[in-house]
Amino acid sequence: MSSSLTPDFTSEDRPTAARRPWAVRLGFALFAVGLVFLILTVIPFFFDDHNRSLWLNLGCMLAPLGFVVAVIGVIRAGRAEQRAAWQAVNAAGTPSRLG
Repeated sequence: MSSSLTPDFTSEDRPTAARRPWAVRLGFALFAVGLVFLILTVIPFFFDDHNRSLWLNLGCMLAPLGFVVAVIGVIRAGRAEQRAAWQAVNAAGTPSRLG
């Protein structure tokens, strides 16, 4: 028995990595790689090394690119889910308010 504050989830209701859209997984991966490049770029500045190579600076751009890809993937997935819900409602017919 569950309280009204905690919903009952079945195994198909839980989000898993396999059910995430490919754009979201790709965005997370790009963001993580970009963060690694950011760390590799910033840490040497604490040891007075200011000459970083261009490929490290370009690799840092993967973090915002990954963020944008993930956000676009989430928006597209949400819109697809909303579209499917509207189609299900329209296919079932409009329920009567009185009964």
